Amino acid sequence: MSGSDANLGRCGVPCSYAGGSGATIEDAVIVMIPAGITGSVADVVGVAAEYAWLEDRYGPRDQAWKFVMQRLLDGPEGRHYDCLTSELEDRTRRDIYFDISNFFMKD
Repeated sequence: MSGSDANLGRCGVPCSYAGGSGATIEDAVIVMIPAGITGSVADVVGVAAEYAWLEDRYGPRDQAWKFVMQRLLDGPEGRHYDCLTSELEDRTRRDIYFDISNFFMKD
């Protein structure tokens, strides 16, 4: 998914991704939103991009996977992460880590 556009149907704003698979905080998916989007709008766009990434990877929400919980984590060097826990069709749970430092709490 590195460098691909997010699903525009969720928020109408093209977002891109870098980094890793999201399996660990060290290998987090980096969510990048367009320059100039700040504040609460950036948070809405960024979270929509996280869910779009999950749908691109695992399929439609509430069909291929279900949302379980979301946690905000502080990481090294002042970075911020979202950890989304989902339950897949086979009932296994998976944590996916997103580096949200590019947009979280940016005014």
